[in-house]
Amino acid sequence: MLDANVLKKSYIDWFTKKIEFKNIEENVVRIDVPFHDSMNDEIVFYAEFDSHTENIILTDDGYTLFNLESTGLNIKASKRRKKIFYDNLSSYGVKFNEKTDELYSTCKMKNFSEVKHRFLQCLIFINDMYILNENNVKHIFAEDVEKVFDYNDIMYSKDLSIIGKSGMAHKFDFLITSTKNKPEKFIKAVSNPNNSIVIKACVTDVNQAKMVEREKPNNIYVILNDKEKEVSSSSENLLRDSGIHYIKFNDLSKNIGLLRNNA
Repeated sequence: MLDANVLKKSYIDWFTKKIEFKNIEENVVRIDVPFHDSMNDEIVFYAEFDSHTENIILTDDGYTLFNLESTGLNIKASKRRKKIFYDNLSSYGVKFNEKTDELYSTCKMKNFSEVKHRFLQCLIFINDMYILNENNVKHIFAEDVEKVFDYNDIMYSKDLSIIGKSGMAHKFDFLITSTKNKPEKFIKAVSNPNNSIVIKACVTDVNQAKMVEREKPNNIYVILNDKEKEVSSSSENLLRDSGIHYIKFNDLSKNIGLLRNNA
């Protein structure tokens, strides 16, 4: 028979064994908790006592943002990420030191448990922002494009490569199959079109793929992510000058006719 008190005791006993408080120097305590950070290590933070104010300062010592940057995520480089970051700091009552990248909260001893709980919740949330790194954003954007295709009943395959004459593989996110006598469409979804390296690599891929003879005629389209930021004129000019067809994501639905299987 399932009993609430038994479950409660089981969980509290387990958590008590897993959480660790350790004195590392005078008025500084290290706290290890059984929750994982973006590097899949257990989260660690510190409690420091300020004898002048008699406050307890909870701090991650800058490790949270350091670990995120190690995964390729720079929160401060994106307005959207910064907004998500600061909105959640505010909701948990946590502050951020821009010079040291330290997340911290202050409290009195009587409020320690509650503030420590909120601080830990905040660290867990910020660590989970690793899903917004560039590789994951790329996959998320491709999924957004896929949803538009699905809504418009377009048949496609995903994650194809065209092997160029040099033997290099040129990757495309989608291949839209065609009806009789209509060209196939190879689609490249570019999540960060304002990055000059990304857009130049895209041009190289497309131009090399164009040189490969295939059984059926084909067209190549590039879909540019302009969901949050306008595509720069330099990126558009480079694609245009290279003779590459491109569609901005915000214009995709109204231009979907170009990509239909019978087009």
